[in-house]
Amino acid sequence: MKKLLLIIIAAALAVSALVSCGTPVLSFETVAGTYSRDGESFIDSFSITLSEDGSFSYYQSMASSYIGIGEYTIDGSRVILTDSNIPTLSGKMTRVFVFVYSDGKLIFDKGRSENVPDSMLDDGEIFELKIKEDN
Repeated sequence: MKKLLLIIIAAALAVSALVSCGTPVLSFETVAGTYSRDGESFIDSFSITLSEDGSFSYYQSMASSYIGIGEYTIDGSRVILTDSNIPTLSGKMTRVFVFVYSDGKLIFDKGRSENVPDSMLDDGEIFELKIKEDN
């Protein structure tokens, strides 16, 4: 009975090790680069640049003069961008963008994001890696 139990435990550990080998670990170096969403027109373009030091910037469109900056974190497959510098009439506002990283793409997760206007991004919008940041 002990031998059978040890075989089952060893098999479970082997399967677990194989599964974890197939899942890449995200890091600042892995995701660093410039991503963009191609809009219907040049005015609709939207780009995000993630740096290896954990900082980011984004430029929404030609119709906006605001260039957002802040820091980002990685939580599993999520890349979380926090911009705490958005000017309002009563001071500063914080906007949090949450993306799922998959194969060189950032996929917007509206449900986990905060203070992102409906007119800015739709849930599931895809930003593709256009320029990889070199070390």
